[in-house]
Amino acid sequence: MTASAGISFNKFLAKMASDIKKPDGQFVIKPEDAQKFIDTLPVERFYGIGKVTAVKMHKLGIHTGYDLRQWDVESLIRNFGKAGEFFFDIARGIDERPVEPDQERKSVGTEITYSKDLTSRFAIVAELYKLEKELMERLEHAQTTGRTITVKIKFSDFRQMTRSRTLQTYINDFDTLHREVTAIRKTMELEGERIRLMGVTVSNLITEDNADQQLHLFEE
Repeated sequence: MTASAGISFNKFLAKMASDIKKPDGQFVIKPEDAQKFIDTLPVERFYGIGKVTAVKMHKLGIHTGYDLRQWDVESLIRNFGKAGEFFFDIARGIDERPVEPDQERKSVGTEITYSKDLTSRFAIVAELYKLEKELMERLEHAQTTGRTITVKIKFSDFRQMTRSRTLQTYINDFDTLHREVTAIRKTMELEGERIRLMGVTVSNLITEDNADQQLHLFEE
C-alpha cells in the first residue's frame, strides 16, 4: 500500500508538501525554506487555486508564487473577491486555520500521481481498477460506505476533470463500485489524452442516522 505525506508548519504548506512525492514518499517544508518553495511554484499547483482562477491569474501576469506575492491585498480582493485575502496570505506561507483531527469524515478516496503519463486505454482501465480495489479496502477498514462516486483526472498540462454519480443505494460491494466507475470513465472521453493523476472517491457517506439501513455492511 502506497502513501505520501507532507510535513510543514501549517495546513496549506503540509498539503502542498504531500503532493510533491506522490504516490509514495515524504516531503518536508521547513520554515526557512518555505518562501523559496512558494515563489518557484506555478500558481496552478497551489492548493485552493482552481483551473479557472489560474487562467485569470495568468491573464494578469501571475504565473508563480513570486508573481502572486508582488500583489497587495486590496488588488487581489478587487480581482478575486474574498479569496484575494487568502491568496495574499498563502503567497507568504501564512495559514492560521486550525488542525481539526476529530472532524467528521466526509469522504474516502485514493489517488495516484504517475511518474510516466498514462496514454493508452488499457493503462487507464488497469490503473483505475487498482484504485477501485484500494478504495474498497479503505471503505472496509473505515467500516463505512457512501452513495456518491467521483472520478478525478489530471492531465499533463495541469487541466483537471471530475465526474460524479450519486446512487439510490449505498455501495456495499466491489462489483457495484467497479461498474459505476467504469460508467463514469466512459463519459470522460480520455482517448488521446496524457494523464498525470487519477483518483476515485466515495462521499455522501453513511451516518449514524441511517446506519440501521446498512446492518449487513460488507458482510461476507
